[in-house]
Amino acid sequence: MCGRLKPDEWEGLDESRAKDVSFVIDQLTDRPHPAWRYARMIDRDRIGMAGHSAGGAASVPALVTDDRIQAGVDLDGGMDYLVPESGIGGKPFLMMNHQDAGSSGDDGSWSTSWARLDGWKRWLSFDGANHGSFTDFPMFFDALGMPQGPGTTMSGRRGVELTRQYVGAFFDLQLKDIDQPLFDGPTAANPEVRFHS
Repeated sequence: MCGRLKPDEWEGLDESRAKDVSFVIDQLTDRPHPAWRYARMIDRDRIGMAGHSAGGAASVPALVTDDRIQAGVDLDGGMDYLVPESGIGGKPFLMMNHQDAGSSGDDGSWSTSWARLDGWKRWLSFDGANHGSFTDFPMFFDALGMPQGPGTTMSGRRGVELTRQYVGAFFDLQLKDIDQPLFDGPTAANPEVRFHS
């Protein structure tokens, strides 16, 4: 379905997915009998959203329209729904994408949105990665001996490892207030990770 959308329809898709996220939060937190029997484990004051591709793109409208969502992560999703000029209410935001042949991997929407973010923010790119590197798909490709596309040098396992490391650190910092030196800048342990400013 997503591949058939016209350029002007992507923003509507992002808004629709953001509404879906709010609906799920409603079902888990705002009912006397939540849809999930372990819903009592959800801390309503520490809700964050992370998504890949179109799911990551939906994080901006979700943060803008739902005050319960306190922090967001976009994993290589286009910013079809730009961060508003007024920002996102000071909420923290992490942007992670792959490098395109030495470029930042930015189509212009990321730079525009980056400048409008009004809270804690980081923009990281993974050298040698591709669009799928932020998921577990490349691990299956590696196991089957399938190529991951031209210019991809990052293994599937490494992509998952870096994604978990940075996304986990982001939510620990922003939702649990646990200091994360990982975001102070590039590290020798993770030479593939490039910080943008």
